[in-house]
Amino acid sequence: MSKNTDLQTTSDFTELTSALDLKPVKLDSIPLGQFLKELSEHPERADTAHGLLVRAIEALGEVDIEKEPEERQPYLKMLKDLGIKLYKAFDHVRGSQRSVHNQMQHLRAAAANGYQLFLALIIKGPPGCGKSLFVDAFKRALEGQIVYAVEGCPVHENPLNLLMLLSDNAIAKLAALLNLTEEECEGTDKTSLREMLAVAGQPCQHCWSAVMESECEKDPNQALLKLRVTPMRLSSRKFGISTWTPNCSLPSALERGSRGMVDMGELFDGGNPQFGNPALKILLEATNDRRIPGGTGGPASGKPNKPAKPAKEGSEHVHKDGDDEDGKVCGPDVQPDGNSYQPLDAVLFGQANEGAWKTFIESLGKDAGKFTRRFHVFTYPYNTSVTEETMAYRDRIALMRDVPHFDPKALTLLSLMAIISRLKPEHTVDHVKRARIYDGEKLEVKRSTSAMSASTTEYWTAKDLWLDAAEQEALTGLDMTVMFNMLSEIIDRSLSDKRFERCVSSYEMITFLRTRLAQLEKSDGFTDEQRKVLKTCREKFLAPAAKKGEQPGLIEAEYQRVLSRELYEVAAPDFQRRAVELFERYRRHANAYAVGDKKVNETEESHTVGGRARTQSVDVDTKMLNELDDLMGLKTQSEKDAFRGNIETEIFKLERERRSAAKTGELDTTADITWKTLPRLADGIRRKLNSETRLRLERLLKSELELQGETADDRRLRAQMLQAFNERGYCKHCLGQALEYFKLNELWTLQS
Repeated sequence: MSKNTDLQTTSDFTELTSALDLKPVKLDSIPLGQFLKELSEHPERADTAHGLLVRAIEALGEVDIEKEPEERQPYLKMLKDLGIKLYKAFDHVRGSQRSVHNQMQHLRAAAANGYQLFLALIIKGPPGCGKSLFVDAFKRALEGQIVYAVEGCPVHENPLNLLMLLSDNAIAKLAALLNLTEEECEGTDKTSLREMLAVAGQPCQHCWSAVMESECEKDPNQALLKLRVTPMRLSSRKFGISTWTPNCSLPSALERGSRGMVDMGELFDGGNPQFGNPALKILLEATNDRRIPGGTGGPASGKPNKPAKPAKEGSEHVHKDGDDEDGKVCGPDVQPDGNSYQPLDAVLFGQANEGAWKTFIESLGKDAGKFTRRFHVFTYPYNTSVTEETMAYRDRIALMRDVPHFDPKALTLLSLMAIISRLKPEHTVDHVKRARIYDGEKLEVKRSTSAMSASTTEYWTAKDLWLDAAEQEALTGLDMTVMFNMLSEIIDRSLSDKRFERCVSSYEMITFLRTRLAQLEKSDGFTDEQRKVLKTCREKFLAPAAKKGEQPGLIEAEYQRVLSRELYEVAAPDFQRRAVELFERYRRHANAYAVGDKKVNETEESHTVGGRARTQSVDVDTKMLNELDDLMGLKTQSEKDAFRGNIETEIFKLERERRSAAKTGELDTTADITWKTLPRLADGIRRKLNSETRLRLERLLKSELELQGETADDRRLRAQMLQAFNERGYCKHCLGQALEYFKLNELWTLQS
């Protein structure tokens, strides 16, 4: 190789190195004395695993709503208005925001030395709901996080554990030297040394010996201060992030997960765990005493595995060693020797399907409380947001090499099918409206008299629906495995069958679901409860109309609603301008009517005086008010009067809430009051404008034979309409399907 080639290779290597982002697992160690001196400025170095996990998740930041797709923003804004933070660490776990909020509350309490520190987290939920993906997000957040550990310690323990060797008097003196007394920390964001030590564990045998039996230092005080502390990055490959598998003992998994977290997978699966199961007894000690029983060894400790003692027949300690991925024997579950132990600082996550959890609790009988009081049991439900479900499908599609075109509503209808299958069956609000409210859409769905009280709102909100459903919702329904399988099947069909022109239209999606769910009902592999869900979806939600003009099932009825609305908006390019004008006009005339005025000022842009629009006083237009009120469904004069009188109050209330939220930075101050701000009035405006557009739309949808008398204006409007649909994501095939469906079902008769 020539010298020039060598130089070029070196240059290339340097450029590549600068582009990489790998960081060393270990950083330079420091004496424990230095660690203590720097503790006042860096109290986070002494965090518990729970505190570290909270900090890691928060450090990744929150989702910027304004940068998200427009269709996702209403859902995210609704959550933010309810005080639910949108952590980036979980954004790929679609629909998990409320679950994350609940878990973060628990973790923050544990990080603040609450009793939650002594509880294992049990995440239970239906199959295919995403429990593993949810827990994996916690593990991903911890990857690469730095902890300060005693050098050479088998469980990488917190250096503060060594201060447990000191007397109370010595700790008080040390706190004063470090400026970490309770008096100095009160009223600040600092944590006192005593608060740090309140959750410290007794040092392990290794660390105790390094201080008290040091061969290099005759003085244990000097040995303590000179003990090395190493900043280390947590890694699922090394330590601090552990997954308990059938091939490994629980003590070994706990040891590897110390200072981070331990994922115990499907903790209660694999038979009928009994109260005497040694692994579960170890779990009790790991939570209650925050320690690992001694005498178990394991690869993470660097000690040889201690063989299990021979067990008599029927003994609860019978255990077969398993091989890990490297073929090495993992630490066995053995009887602890009672004299040694290792401190445990870790977040413990267990997972369980609803059936396995129920079986476990029943197997314990009267002793169930001994375990359940050591667990924080949290139910992880299916996702109930249509937008988030659609995002999950798009995430899956993005992984595929070859995909068809989907019309803009096709995946939404697939998502809606999944979501409404998971909702509480009986409710005064129908499934689709609940799904729309859960998705952040502002619908005015009035609550029944029996559901109303002085402390609740007049209309259903997502929060009210969540409280009403409690934990009885989203525990059954179509799971993600079934949905991903159906998505793959319709993709394969559209790519392999030339009739579908590599496209999936919305109506093709509906017809596919009808056929496929009927087949799934007859196939193996489904429980009776799952078959019941499939039958409900097919017979109730996907039912076709009995005859032309009659209402179809919920899915097709919703498709008709959104398609009709879209067509009307496209057929009226000036829709937004006219809607704004009508909103402002109704607002002015309604306000004048409410205060008893007979006249109202109107501005005529077409007439100017001195370069300014002319303003004149006109009679209050009660005809226009009554027409819009009728379209809003206000039947009696008292209802109309009440609505007109409350408009300005409602708008003032919304503006006040926006100003208050803007002060705390929780709301985008650029968002204005629009014609869509009051949902009921927006529906009335939309219906009025649609009725004016209907005749134009009927003409634009006529066939070629019917267009012999077509005017230049018709041709221009048709070209504009086709261009608008193209911009909305319709290809020629799916647009043809949508327009044909619209004509066959005469959807211009709908009040959309």
